[in-house]
Parts: sequence; C-alpha cells; structure tokens
Amino acid sequence: MKPYLWSRTTISGIRALDDPAGHSQIVSMLDPEWPEPDMFETWEPKDRIVLRFHDEIAERENRVMPDEKLIASLLTFGEEFRDGDPAKRLFIHCQSGMSRSTAGAMILWAQAHPEVSSKKLFGALREVRPVSWPNTLMLRLADAQLGRSDRMADAAPAYFASRLLEDEELKARMIKLRRTDDIAAMIAAGLHPAPDRDG
Repeated sequence: MKPYLWSRTTISGIRALDDPAGHSQIVSMLDPEWPEPDMFETWEPKDRIVLRFHDEIAERENRVMPDEKLIASLLTFGEEFRDGDPAKRLFIHCQSGMSRSTAGAMILWAQAHPEVSSKKLFGALREVRPVSWPNTLMLRLADAQLGRSDRMADAAPAYFASRLLEDEELKARMIKLRRTDDIAAMIAAGLHPAPDRDG
C-alpha cells in the first residue's frame, strides 16, 4: 500500500515558517491584506497555490470567508495527490499553522484517501500537528464537495473536546478567535460542560 499523504505532509505557520525544501507541492493560506513575505522569493519554483481569505467560521463584516469556490480551487490543486506517488510531498501553511492550514491538510488527505474515516483523519492530524483546531466551515464545505457521508465537520467536536482536555488555556484562546460555535457544538453533543457548570 502506498504511504498515506499525511506521512508526507508538513503543516506550518507563517510566523515560524518551516523550510519547504524537499516538498513538491505548496499551499499558502494568507489573510487578504497580508503582504507576501520576502522569504517566498527564495523558495525554488514549485507547484504552488496561494489562497487569500480570513480565518472565520461565521459571517463577519469586511471579512473574506472561505467559500465553495475556494474549496474547489484547493481540491483541484489536490488532484496532484490522487496517484499516491510517494515522491509528492505537501507543505501547507497559514498565519499560525493552527486552523486554516490544518483544515486544508485534512481536506487534501480526505480527497487522496476517500476510504479513510474522519476519526482516523483527526488522529493523523494529532500526530502531524498537535497544536491544531481546523476551520470547521472549510471542513463542512469540503464534506459537501467530496460527497462524504462520514463528515469531517461532524467528527470535529470530539476532537476539539479532547484538545481542550489537554490544554487548559486553549478554550480562552478559541473564544478570543470567535470559535464559540465550535464550543457550542461540543456542549450540544455532551462532550464539554456548559459554562454554568464550569469549575
């Protein structure tokens, strides 16, 4: 069996950007207003896509949301990995390496390995990028376009709940990043206590 794409994936943030040397495909996810870093000019020519949008999961004024067109562009780029060629290595980054890039990586993994369960995809993410909270809007859009019955977005609350158990500071950070809908989904599923029952 050819190696899973996640074994050939590096996920990074722009503020502590890993070196993409040795990777054949690069996905850059940046805020629309963010200037292209000078370091990009030093990268050798590679198969690369740049997607510019904000890290949001619910509509906000003056923010560029991830949408169907954006996910379609990512999936078109991801066709490169369908042949399972172990020489193809994915480098994907966003601003922090926590939300957009981790969702993007999972989407490309799901496309390359449609037989793999969402639970296993989240397990792979935990190994590749332990500090992660994938953008659930991106996952929902990709679930629809990939026609997944085992939806990544539906498996996300259990993953998030396990992350909160591991990191006491993470909940406050996620609230600051307006991930209240994700936390509400955990509470609704009985995976996390409601605020009036906390500590």
